[in-house]
Amino acid sequence: MDKFVEPIEDTATVAERVSKAIKEAHEAANVDDKLKLLEDAADILINNDQSAHLLDSFCEEMLEFVDNPQFTIKCFVVSFIQRACLRDPEVTKKAITTLSALLSIDRQYPGASRIIRRVIIACTNIYPSIIQWAVRKKTDLEAGACWEAFSILKGRILQLIDNDNEGIRTVTLKFLETIVLAQSPRPVKDDAVSGMEMISLEEKSRHELVSLTDVPRDHRFISYRKLQIEADENFKSLLNQFTLMHLSAQNLLVLINVVCNIAKLRSGWEKTLERIMDALEVLHVNLPPTLGTSQVKSVRKELKFHLFRLLKMPAAVVIQQKLITLLTDLGASASEVNRNLPPNSAMLPKRGRRGEAAEETAKRARVEAKIEDDEYPDESAAGPSTSSASSEPSQLTAIDVTAQWIYERLNPQLVTNLVLISLVTFPEEMPAMFASSYTPIAAAGTENQKKHLARMMATQATQAEIGPGFEQMKAEKLKRMQDRIEARKQGAVIAPTPYVNRDTQPEPSGSKKSEAKLPLPTFTAPKPKQQFNLISSVQKMTKKEMSEVFDHLYHRIMGAERRAIQGGAIQQQNLLLVIRASRFQSNDEHFEDLLINYIIEEHKQRTELALLYLTEIYAQYQGFSHIHIPLKQLRDHGMSKSQLYERYDRILCKMLKNLTVRDLHRETIFHKLLLESPTVTPNSVVYLKEFSALGLTTLRELILTRNRQRLELIDLLFSLGFHDKPDKLRQSVVDIVKELWELSYLREDIRNKLREQIECCTLDVPPRHFQTLLEAPNKWTENIYRNALHLYLALLQIDTTLLMPLAVAYAKGPIEFKRIVLRLVEPVVKTIGVQNQEMLDLVAECPLGAETLILRFVHLITERNPPTRELVDRVRSLHATRNTDARGMIPILSGLDREDIVNLLPHFVLNSSNQKFVQVVIKRLLTGKNPDTLEPTITGEDLIFEYHKLEPREEEERKMHVENLSELLDSRHIQKDHIAAAIEKILELDVVPPLFYHTLTVVDKKFPSLDSFISNVVQKVILRELWKANDETRKAFFRSIIQLRSVAYAPMLTEFRGDEFLEFVEYAGNQIILDLRDFYPTLSTSQRRSVATEISDKVRDKDAEEKQRLKAGKDGKGSKENKEKEKDKDKEREDDRENQEQEREAMRESRRNKEQQKEKKRIA
Repeated sequence: MDKFVEPIEDTATVAERVSKAIKEAHEAANVDDKLKLLEDAADILINNDQSAHLLDSFCEEMLEFVDNPQFTIKCFVVSFIQRACLRDPEVTKKAITTLSALLSIDRQYPGASRIIRRVIIACTNIYPSIIQWAVRKKTDLEAGACWEAFSILKGRILQLIDNDNEGIRTVTLKFLETIVLAQSPRPVKDDAVSGMEMISLEEKSRHELVSLTDVPRDHRFISYRKLQIEADENFKSLLNQFTLMHLSAQNLLVLINVVCNIAKLRSGWEKTLERIMDALEVLHVNLPPTLGTSQVKSVRKELKFHLFRLLKMPAAVVIQQKLITLLTDLGASASEVNRNLPPNSAMLPKRGRRGEAAEETAKRARVEAKIEDDEYPDESAAGPSTSSASSEPSQLTAIDVTAQWIYERLNPQLVTNLVLISLVTFPEEMPAMFASSYTPIAAAGTENQKKHLARMMATQATQAEIGPGFEQMKAEKLKRMQDRIEARKQGAVIAPTPYVNRDTQPEPSGSKKSEAKLPLPTFTAPKPKQQFNLISSVQKMTKKEMSEVFDHLYHRIMGAERRAIQGGAIQQQNLLLVIRASRFQSNDEHFEDLLINYIIEEHKQRTELALLYLTEIYAQYQGFSHIHIPLKQLRDHGMSKSQLYERYDRILCKMLKNLTVRDLHRETIFHKLLLESPTVTPNSVVYLKEFSALGLTTLRELILTRNRQRLELIDLLFSLGFHDKPDKLRQSVVDIVKELWELSYLREDIRNKLREQIECCTLDVPPRHFQTLLEAPNKWTENIYRNALHLYLALLQIDTTLLMPLAVAYAKGPIEFKRIVLRLVEPVVKTIGVQNQEMLDLVAECPLGAETLILRFVHLITERNPPTRELVDRVRSLHATRNTDARGMIPILSGLDREDIVNLLPHFVLNSSNQKFVQVVIKRLLTGKNPDTLEPTITGEDLIFEYHKLEPREEEERKMHVENLSELLDSRHIQKDHIAAAIEKILELDVVPPLFYHTLTVVDKKFPSLDSFISNVVQKVILRELWKANDETRKAFFRSIIQLRSVAYAPMLTEFRGDEFLEFVEYAGNQIILDLRDFYPTLSTSQRRSVATEISDKVRDKDAEEKQRLKAGKDGKGSKENKEKEKDKDKEREDDRENQEQEREAMRESRRNKEQQKEKKRIA
């Protein structure tokens, strides 16, 4: 019972059910349970209203079950693919890989043959749907890729036609049937209906879906001609199966069914009925010897059944007599044959007899009235080139004569003697094959049977050129030729006709008596012949009159097209038109124009005439035309081979030009002339330039089919990229070149053309095909360079072997070319990975002069991906050997060693031309990871430390050194702990660089929280006397104290000696005293004690202290006691100050000793 999905369920609910079923199927341990769950999920996906959405969501999950080891699960997956593709052909994009994998399954795998058969059956059922879907998706690139993949799968299936497994061969035969029916044109409606009535409903729905008629000739990725050729070749392969002697009975029955289905559905295609009938006759007399008696009977019964079905078809009239004969040999009675004849065939024999009688009468009348002329050779002398229309009556007459001769001698005695003679060659025992296939002749001994036997023997004898009929015809032809020769020697063309006798004057009544008295005339001087001589009686026509006669004759032949079609002589009419226009008056183009205009007026019906005309002209050019005498005459008249080729080119271009002028370039004839003509000239292909999509499609087909002219056609395709058309045309050229590049046999030609095109960019003057109509002919412009690079760079994405030619051209090219290349390569090169081998080889083998381009490539490929070790080593080697710009090392900074990084820093920090790259370098160093350790090669604190170790030599370098420090410290990757650690490391140096003191001011502004740390650093610098290294260091330190202000005031006041302070004040100016006086009160009591007396005297505000003392004196009313007390206090202060100075000096000395000990330990 079919599964039912409630229509009220929404998509989410259905999706949950499917997901649950798939999950349970994964978890199920039993194969039967797993299959049941998968079938439930498949029914929901296929039969639901939202199946397209659900299939897209769950298709991959269903296909995952193909990895299950049970072959029944694999067969179920194939069945699901078939149902899903019939429901939504888009599923094919995902399922094609699964089908290909299952078809290639190991033959030792359990159930492998069943899986392969199931795959072939699925492909047989979905192939028409895939063609129909691909025809609709002509602009979908994914659909094109899917079609190519299925074409490969189709070829692999066809190789299984000779497989040892009978079941696989059987389903492969059915697949061949589907291919032939889907890739052949659909017949006319009446024949199609009569054929479809005789097959099953399932096959009818599948075979009615699509045919070659539905495939457009300008399809993007489906070649109409390729499908047509495949259908014909596969049909031949089916017919060739009948000749195999090891064919089994099962496959033989299927083969008969397949070819008969094709005969019913494609009765009018490529003489299908005649070819199938010949194959069945061969099968009837050559059954495989491996068949048993019962199998032979089954095959003969099946053959008889299908022959009766073919006999019922109205289209089978052309083979009706062969069908009846073969059915009679198979044992069919006359009543059975008559019952299966079509309803309207009963009158056919009568009409045929009346028609034959009328035709014979007409032939006799024509023969009697015919005038022989020696201006044309006898048609029989043409040998194999004799037309069937002229040779058929003589051949039929010879057969009739020989048949009658044999029939008159077929008596019982002669037949008995023939049988006795043949008994000598008979085997001792009757072969089983003969016994099983022999059928007694129903009408043996009757007159009809004797006539049939005589005609069969006469046909074979005539074909072997023996028998009285053949000899008689041969003698009659020889006699007629001799009579004509004798008559012409005597001066007479032919005997007088009755029409001429009626024109003479009647004799008088007594003429008989007078005639009796006169002597009889002799044959030597016959007076009647001298009285009328056709040659002497007519006048020679002038050239103008002869031209007019030929002209009228030619128009009459052209006007007889309808009658020629009705009489079945259209090929003879076309041949006359072509011969007249090509064999006579070859230098006169009048008939060429007449024939070309005649073709174009009804171009849909006269395409074959145009191709026949071109073929004849080309045959003259090659010298192998079947009418050789006129060709010899043409050669004698001076037409060389080059002139004959120019004639062919002129005619082909005339046709194309007339079609273009009349806006018929979209018609089939225009493209057939280019695709099916014997050869395509360069002048004719130029017409494709005037059109975009249709012209490119035809050009693509030409490249695929014209092997000898492929290079010239590829040149034309590339030149279209420079055409003055919108960018859409150039993009179409790119798309077609990419499609052609996917074909392995075209890949090298395209690659060579691309190399040639990029090499042309190094010339002084652009080649002719590079120049557009709007630009000067002898000057390179940016637009020409861009057009030349557009196609090259588009292919560079998929073929990285083009990197090296581009680099070579870049090295040789002018500056303008290099500038454009560097600008255009960015989007292309970004798609190439850092591990691409061609890119690595290019870096290692960089052409001399292309270093800039290579480094640009390296920069682009490392924008999103970190450099690999191989890339780092090659770029570093290139920099070392070629001394390239340091900027080229930026992409690989993260992969360099610390020593290399330290050596590169001055090239950026202290180089004026690289200042804008400093920030990039700092970012790369701080964020990049080494490919070996996956950690930054240099940390933030190490980078700050190494930065301070740089030694600028000039004033400009010092300025850049200071300015770039802000770039380093402003980086968001530099934290305050990095800075603190770096400062500690710098303090350990023997000589602290002057930049260090500027760093303290910058850090104070960026990280206010480090005030205490900076104050301690300043104190350490003073205690170690690091700032006294040189005059530059001294000034830098003083500047930093001034900028640090309150952060550095405390350590300076407490640690400076008097002379050091005076030196500082001298540098800073008196304004610093005022600032220090404001700061001094903020010092703590212990800090004030640490300040030297000379310093405190300078920074203390004595006026304020004096005012304070005066105020205190007034409060004490100037008493003498207070003054004494004040003096005592001053003395105590002076003593305390001396003591403090001594203590401070001792403490300073102690700290210096400690710092010196630390320094010694560090050095040790």
